[in-house]
Amino acid sequence: HVLEQSAVTITKTGDVIAQFTVNLPARGRSILAYKAIDIFDKVIPQFVSQSLIYKAMNGQELEYHVKCVEDQDWLRKELEGRGLVGFVVDGAVLPRASGADDVPMKDSREDKVVRFQSPDTLRTSFELPNLQKTISGMGIPKGITLIVGGGFHGKSTLLSALQLGIYDKIPKDGREFVVCDDKSVKIRAEDGR
Repeated sequence: HVLEQSAVTITKTGDVIAQFTVNLPARGRSILAYKAIDIFDKVIPQFVSQSLIYKAMNGQELEYHVKCVEDQDWLRKELEGRGLVGFVVDGAVLPRASGADDVPMKDSREDKVVRFQSPDTLRTSFELPNLQKTISGMGIPKGITLIVGGGFHGKSTLLSALQLGIYDKIPKDGREFVVCDDKSVKIRAEDGR
């Protein structure tokens, strides 16, 4: 997820300030000087050159990342004006690789991942301002929405994706443009209550 934080900032002049902690190698209460020198002389400069220097990055991918995140934020703000509390884009990959792995599920030799397809009755479209393309999917209206289906039909998977819809996603997450009102919260009742 893309979360706002203060560890990395960009100044008005375009400088990037990155604040991070380095744990120095030690034996007991003594710093291992040669290993520490290696960290400051090789590891940190390599980290900086690969992650903070524009020339080391793919400019098109970086621009797409920024536009994608900005469009998700824009989409979230558009929901209220349309009387919606959530939106799930057609083609979204909602299932994750496993319960312990947040990457999208991939096709296997035996099975193809089922991508989300909106019911016609709830289909709505948005024109994204930065990526300059139209997306369509399921708009979830304000009020009570009932999600029903058989076992292993994706009800919990859909709800899991929506509960994270308050956060922007990185490109290729599968859930970019699965958004909900940023004031949304998950409420769960215990069985039998």
